[in-house]
Amino acid sequence: MKTKSILFCLAFALCTNTCINVYAQAVNKQDSLALVDLYNSTNGLNWEVNSNWLTNHPVNTWYRITVTGTTVTEINLNVNNLNGSIPSSIGNLVNLKNLYLSLNQLSGSIPSSIGNLVNITRF
Repeated sequence: MKTKSILFCLAFALCTNTCINVYAQAVNKQDSLALVDLYNSTNGLNWEVNSNWLTNHPVNTWYRITVTGTTVTEINLNVNNLNGSIPSSIGNLVNLKNLYLSLNQLSGSIPSSIGNLVNITRF
């Protein structure tokens, strides 16, 4: 009986030309641009790990980036050989809750725009 049910479902799907597609949800443009700025201003090419960054892979697959819905909610790049400064565009990540950048070679001052991150709970 189970085999007949499976065959019926398969035949039905083929006859009705049913197609199921799953797409990764895109991150909003403002968040994407802020991440690109972070990558570029901290020498992303020389990070210990930069898997999927600045590729056509969805942002939620970029190394140590967490996305909820369409916004970036966590960046965790501790101990990853970031070298440079934190860009002011980091303040555009208004839904960021956690930002981990310790034990890297960051220089310069913390941008004042970081004050825009009213949802941040860990820094």
